[in-house]
Amino acid sequence: MECINCQYSYRLYKLLPCAHGFCFKCISTMKICSICKAQIKGFEYGTNNYQREYNENNIVTINTKTNYTFVVFNSGDRFEGHTSRDNIHGYGKYWFKDEGIYKGYFENGNINGFGVMKYINKNIYSGNWKNNVFHGFGVMLYANGDKYLGGWKNNLFHGLGTYYYIDGRKPDKRIFSNGYYSKYLHFNLEGHCLC
Repeated sequence: MECINCQYSYRLYKLLPCAHGFCFKCISTMKICSICKAQIKGFEYGTNNYQREYNENNIVTINTKTNYTFVVFNSGDRFEGHTSRDNIHGYGKYWFKDEGIYKGYFENGNINGFGVMKYINKNIYSGNWKNNVFHGFGVMLYANGDKYLGGWKNNLFHGLGTYYYIDGRKPDKRIFSNGYYSKYLHFNLEGHCLC
């Protein structure tokens, strides 16, 4: 079947109350039906029922069976995932309009736990987060091909970590403190630290 709005063939969702069919990409940003101009109160796909709410100009769509939520924020950011008590909570995917895409865990509206952030500048962070910052073990793959693998604290290298260079230089294995080198680690031929 073809979306009435964009003419591409997708799974079609039936709008409530008018029952016109659109793809999810089109309905995720629509507040009124483009055909009959009725305000969208929700939509259906198969046996799933989605309730539509509007708050502070954000568009919130909730699967009434699973509490899986789709939000289009007035800032242009988008979220798809689990919520609890009007907070992003559990696993989800967040599209930051000016930063990139995050997939991972949230707790009470903050990025907490394991997650992957793909930035617009092509850097990719995969690791632990605490209150929206890198915290704990993580890997940063830089757009230029360099890589850091190790500890983080407040978005800075912290603890034991290794920085790998794409140009073939020997990797730096160091102990970091709040983003600064605190101690070089020297290794013997067997790979044991001579600390």
